[in-house]
Amino acid sequence: MTHVHTRSVDGESRPFHFDSTWRPDADIDRVWDILADIDSWPDWWPGVRSTHVLDQGTPEAEGRRAQVVVASPMGYTLRFTVTITEAVKPRAATITVSGDLRGVGTWRTLTDSDRADLGFMWCVVTRRRLVRLLRPAAPWAHGRVMQAGLRGLERHVT
Repeated sequence: MTHVHTRSVDGESRPFHFDSTWRPDADIDRVWDILADIDSWPDWWPGVRSTHVLDQGTPEAEGRRAQVVVASPMGYTLRFTVTITEAVKPRAATITVSGDLRGVGTWRTLTDSDRADLGFMWCVVTRRRLVRLLRPAAPWAHGRVMQAGLRGLERHVT
């Protein structure tokens, strides 16, 4: 999946590229509403410990900004702010992240179907020394968090 590439600066890691696909058996409009409701993430997404919406943004979610805390399966915690900078309800969103992670994420529907078939791409850097040291395991950790999110979403939409 194409993405906006994040360039690291002094003191930051090389970019991490994380590409995930979610295919829940759910309507894309329903999935959009759940994903755009950042405050609900801890209710259904294991690993997301807390969220705090700072700005609601538009009804389509553009401009929505929230602080997020995620527990890694490797034992550390990441704290960052996400901002939905572009939103094309229910087909696409671009998200910037700052804090323990800095960069850009995109989420896009992969088909024109009314069913949710989503691709996620993250290109992020970090200043966190521990995260940089654990880089070889980062794809595994990210995959675990995303798979737990998909399972939680599937339970949440039924």
